[in-house]
Amino acid sequence: RVSGPIWYDNTAPAPFVRYGTDTGQVANSYAVAVDLADGCVYVTSFGAIDVNLLTIERNRVIKFDADGNFLFEFGSPGSGNGQFGPAVPTTSSPGPSGIAVSPVDGSVYVYDGYNNRVQKFNSSGTYQTKWGSAGTGNGQFGSSLTNTIAVDASGNVYVTDKGNYRVQKFTSTGTFSAKVVTNASGDGFLSSPYDVKIGMSGNVYVSRVAHTASAPTLPDIQVYNAALSSLVATIPYDTTTEPGVFGPRGYAFISPNADGTLWVAPLYTNFIKKIDASGAELSRYYLPETISTYANDNYSI
Repeated sequence: RVSGPIWYDNTAPAPFVRYGTDTGQVANSYAVAVDLADGCVYVTSFGAIDVNLLTIERNRVIKFDADGNFLFEFGSPGSGNGQFGPAVPTTSSPGPSGIAVSPVDGSVYVYDGYNNRVQKFNSSGTYQTKWGSAGTGNGQFGSSLTNTIAVDASGNVYVTDKGNYRVQKFTSTGTFSAKVVTNASGDGFLSSPYDVKIGMSGNVYVSRVAHTASAPTLPDIQVYNAALSSLVATIPYDTTTEPGVFGPRGYAFISPNADGTLWVAPLYTNFIKKIDASGAELSRYYLPETISTYANDNYSI
């Protein structure tokens, strides 16, 4: 599944979901997650601007079945349990961003960047628990509004903490267990952990992006063991990739495959592609021409 902060053209052939703020429609979407047990798809959706240029806040998670049929949605603006983002409408302060489904019990974990926390729900959208606050300590999160989440086969939860340049690992109930800092080289340019995913072997894949187009080091994908205690591989950025509007900034989102290849979404481009373990491109998929995008879009895969 591919998603992003995009405007859907409703004349496009068989879109999975359509742009809008009504029930079952997606406004600005940061990420998608699939429940591998039943194929159901969860989509995060936050503030949008309607035809009258009025900001509409619909901070929520929308659930569809594997065929794209709307099932239900949960969440609302605010800081209470089960709520996301600011109570005052804004399109610059996303509500729910990263999302992941546990392969153990189908629990849904959602990152709520405005409130610096992770919230856990069951597969019916019922709130279970939360953890996190603003700060630099273990279990706290920095200033980024759009962290991502991954869950391993044992139910452990991994969360990117862009504001503190690290990835944190938690138990399924939110107890902190480990972390890895992604700017250990101290170069100041290549540090933000943009996405985190779990490979079939249990290794943890982290995409690092460049802060500026003139960064002296190319972005990459780092691969860690499950304990985040050892860097086991580095997948270099494919220099043959078109640099995008703002230069070669790295892969916004990544998705490891069972055969060792990965799907990646380069920042500021209109395509996703498959790469091998050395970073070389194997194939590419362009977004349909009927979907118009902003220049700074990125896509969740």
